Amino acid sequence: MTSHERVACALARGLPDRIPFGDFCIDNRCAEAVLGRPTPIHNPALWLDRLSEGDWDGLVAQEAEDWVELALNIGLDWISVDVNGQRPSVPPRKTAADEWEWLGRTYTFDPRTRLMHSQGGRSISLEEEARRILSAAEPPPPRHEKETLEVVGRVARRLAEKRLDIPLAMRTHGCLSVHHRLELMALYPDAAEIYFRRAAAPFRVQGVEAIAMGVSILTAGGHLGGNRTSLISPSDFRRFILPVLQEQVRAYHQRGARVCVASGGCVWPFAEAFLVESSADGYWGIDTYAGMDLVRLRDLYGRRVCLVGGVDSVHTLTRKRPSDVREETRRTLECFKDWPGFMLSSSNSIHNDVPPENFLAMVNAYRDFYGA
Repeated sequence: MTSHERVACALARGLPDRIPFGDFCIDNRCAEAVLGRPTPIHNPALWLDRLSEGDWDGLVAQEAEDWVELALNIGLDWISVDVNGQRPSVPPRKTAADEWEWLGRTYTFDPRTRLMHSQGGRSISLEEEARRILSAAEPPPPRHEKETLEVVGRVARRLAEKRLDIPLAMRTHGCLSVHHRLELMALYPDAAEIYFRRAAAPFRVQGVEAIAMGVSILTAGGHLGGNRTSLISPSDFRRFILPVLQEQVRAYHQRGARVCVASGGCVWPFAEAFLVESSADGYWGIDTYAGMDLVRLRDLYGRRVCLVGGVDSVHTLTRKRPSDVREETRRTLECFKDWPGFMLSSSNSIHNDVPPENFLAMVNAYRDFYGA
């Protein structure tokens, strides 16, 4: 099987020749360790530096090439590419070693954590925000700037040039995250309904445009789970999130793409609605540390939705030894080797707290399991 056939088979709850392997997010630290050089992949500091020099074209070209090289070096069965920044009409201005000013905001990069912090703009009260949402006229249908999918398009063309049958994926799920909207939902529920519907619309349009450019797997959802239980009740999930989620999944399905619902944390309280009633093909973001037991998920939902995950990125990949990572990877592969509808990845993402040696231990354990 090619990678595309292997992934398509798993998402259709079939049994491919081997379990597909990849991730929906590989952050900069591990990407650079694999490539052996700096890369724009999930590197906001490099993006701001190069944009301040007017090098938007060089940035998007390098990031596209780096994604293809990264996939080949690791042996990924899918490539997950995010939107890129637009060509700025006003470039950022570098003000210190790790600081930039841009469009009224100050951006500060922490080289230790590799996190970007920004300050600026005016905050408003929750009451004022709710009033604005309820009083605002219905906005026109959202448009998507095709320039922000330049990296996606370049990766698709490069794969075609190299005759590589590797599917493209894109994350479009952050719009339904609830952790920063809990007060709005509790105190101004009518405004919250409007907020989530409007917040999801641009992402849905973005995803539809990405499908036209070659993306065949998308994510929908957001941060909905906590530790050992969900952040919202089943009734609130059904009121605020499920209708918008179903609309997003339906829009992608109508254009022939597969969809993974995505959420970190525990989603057991509304698992049936999230995994099944959403009409999703897969579930990504299986946080075992939060109580999303893989065997229980497999037995309850494994024949109705493809499960994507398996290696804990909260503790195992982040804090344990490479030998522990190899053992958890091997154990997960053993659990699902004869089960239709599973793809191996981290439980959430290969974030910048994951030491490269642990990520490579996961990669090598997968290769060793299949003798690759």
